[in-house]
Amino acid sequence: MMINEGGDLAILSKLDNMALMAREMLVDVLDALTRRDAAKAKTIWEADTDLDALHSQVYKEIYHSMVENGANPSVIHALFIAKNIERIGDFCTSIAEQVYFVVHGNMLDADRPKSDITSS
Repeated sequence: MMINEGGDLAILSKLDNMALMAREMLVDVLDALTRRDAAKAKTIWEADTDLDALHSQVYKEIYHSMVENGANPSVIHALFIAKNIERIGDFCTSIAEQVYFVVHGNMLDADRPKSDITSS
């Protein structure tokens, strides 16, 4: 749909990069879960900031595009796609926290590393 409506191919590329990052996090967290690998779980927990940062970058680019060119269905879909991919990373992070807890009996730092839209 985005290509047919003349969507920004650079945004599509960034959405693809976000999807690859989220997929890698999912595969890794499921591996950490099955192996009860707390070190890997903590690495995934920390890596969520990279996906958050890319989400913030994509959000800002789409927002500026909408301000300059107006909203169209393809950019609105891109916003939803980006947000849902970012949520996959958040779910992976939550699983990683639980893996760490199962192995060590205590939670990781309550302040999960974040790189949100307002901080970058």
